[in-house]
Amino acid sequence: MSYYDTDQYMPVLGFGAKLPPFYNTVSHCFSVNGNIFEPEAHGVDEVLKVYWDNVLKFKFHGPSAMAPLIKFVN
Repeated sequence: MSYYDTDQYMPVLGFGAKLPPFYNTVSHCFSVNGNIFEPEAHGVDEVLKVYWDNVLKFKFHGPSAMAPLIKFVN
């Protein structure tokens, strides 16, 4: 996907997980870096770094509800 992105900033989003600090509700779309206002990482290497630095903070919980996301985009 980086070949098609002119500025090399790519959003790093997760789907279907309980998030810190309380882990009490499921988020069906969340920023992996924890900053919903700037969920992007610069380049593929940083995308992987953001993922590996944060993946253990989430409790994945499925299935994800994708219908609200599709409705939001359209």
